[in-house]
Amino acid sequence: MAIEESKVQGPLIACVDSSGYLEPVIQHAIWWNSQISASGIVVANVSDLRCFDQPVVNELGGALGVQPFQGLVAELQRIESMRVETIRSRATALVEASGGGIRWRFDNRMGVPADVIQPFQSCALGVVLGKRGDGYGYASEHLGSNLDRILRSSQLPCLISSRQFRPLSSILIAYDGSESIENGLRHFVAFRDIRSLAVRLIHVREGSGQHSDEIAARMHSHVDALRAAGCLSVEADVMDGDVEDRVSDFVSRHDIGMLVLGARGHSRLRKLFVGSTTVELVRRCRIPILTFR
Repeated sequence: MAIEESKVQGPLIACVDSSGYLEPVIQHAIWWNSQISASGIVVANVSDLRCFDQPVVNELGGALGVQPFQGLVAELQRIESMRVETIRSRATALVEASGGGIRWRFDNRMGVPADVIQPFQSCALGVVLGKRGDGYGYASEHLGSNLDRILRSSQLPCLISSRQFRPLSSILIAYDGSESIENGLRHFVAFRDIRSLAVRLIHVREGSGQHSDEIAARMHSHVDALRAAGCLSVEADVMDGDVEDRVSDFVSRHDIGMLVLGARGHSRLRKLFVGSTTVELVRRCRIPILTFR
């Protein structure tokens, strides 16, 4: 089965804040940009509108009257301007250090962080973001609320950064036969470094039946297609059991560098819940994860 390359062009959106994920998010965006025909990178940051809402400021200021309230708003705005400039400076240093002559720009706007990608839905090629935002060191086993909302609302491929960037040598594709993962394969086959990547495809059967056998057969046909596209190392496996357990265990045992998932599964039930498998694997696996709709 031939895999048609995706030829859509547009920028990659790197969603950043002042957390420790700023550096790896930009590094992963630079890497992704080097693999596909993106038009550049937009480093996007949102100044949280809610921090300047009067009820919030009133709570911070207490019953001090109008004058202190006005002064507090001005101080919050000054601090936010400093935060944005720090993020801009760090982003500039990271992109320039890559030495790749990348086209990029910094985009800051007032709004709600979870809506950061909305202005780019119609023109961007993909989104890069961290598992958690500011305060990421706390509740480290939980995902940030903004990540969850973006995964649910984005129509774009999302690359979820790990805490540290490392050069990629292997990729695991969790194949479930869905349209989402087929989109992922079309995207992946266009990677410039496909020849140097070790690719594993696995299909986890949660039950027996002809439908699951058909999915496994389609997965094996993709092995030949990937080899024809130039991938020198590609293997496929079929496993039985729980998807989350099998995939996360495979990632750990084989030192996988990146996991590729469909954001919505093949079954009608899984189509209803982005979080059923995708979010659980994002939580468990401490490697970058590329999801597709």
